[in-house]
Amino acid sequence: GRGVQCIRKCGTRLARRVAFQTWHKTGTKLATFFANEVSLVCEYGFSVGRPYYALPLRECHWMLIRSGLNGNTRIGSQPENSTSFVHFIRQPFDVVVSAYTFHRRGQECERGQFRAICAQIAEDTPRDGVLRMARLLLRYEIPLMTAQHRALHGRDDTFTSRLESWNHDYLHESLSLLRFLRIEPEAHVYSLLRSRLQRGDPSKAAAASDHINPAQNSTCAALYAKLYSAADVCGLLGGYTFALGYAPSHVAAVSVCH
Repeated sequence: GRGVQCIRKCGTRLARRVAFQTWHKTGTKLATFFANEVSLVCEYGFSVGRPYYALPLRECHWMLIRSGLNGNTRIGSQPENSTSFVHFIRQPFDVVVSAYTFHRRGQECERGQFRAICAQIAEDTPRDGVLRMARLLLRYEIPLMTAQHRALHGRDDTFTSRLESWNHDYLHESLSLLRFLRIEPEAHVYSLLRSRLQRGDPSKAAAASDHINPAQNSTCAALYAKLYSAADVCGLLGGYTFALGYAPSHVAAVSVCH
């Protein structure tokens, strides 16, 4: 409310409430690490919302909103009382290949929403498995990510964060996000924040992981080829690739399909 003073360490311009929205394989662990580190240093509250909806944000509080695979994520508006929004997106073909390789190794398969797809792709050929994963993500996750991007893109209170940018230059992206959150270099905690955040660099923590950078991993080339050769799936993924700003035109986005 008016007059609430929750800034203790990070300056007087830091937003009182911030929501981070992630989607499956768009950087949930990275976003959680970033939000947790900054909120700790700045003495803010931080919590993780349920997979499919956001709770009202309290003063001096940040929240991470993870999507589920059931299509119930709120689209088109910020969580109630939020003053800043950080939206994590990823190139759709990479989302699919990352999700397939991640779950094919059995990771997070004990969680209810992933148990069925994990069991199915474990029995599939690689071609059938990656196409099954693509069709699942095209049912809800990728369309909802795109709809949220369209609703929020270009707004002054929104920072659109591409996972690829973190993989390419982690330090630059983390400092850009600090600037968006109005934590300036002159803040006396800035050097501490910078040091703590560098521990979360995914390129150092998991440089060889195929689900972190699948497009740069030779073992994943065949999976991309399988997606490109399925006209219906490739066309849809290409369309969303263009809509999310990863290609200059729809024609360019679907040019990989054959």
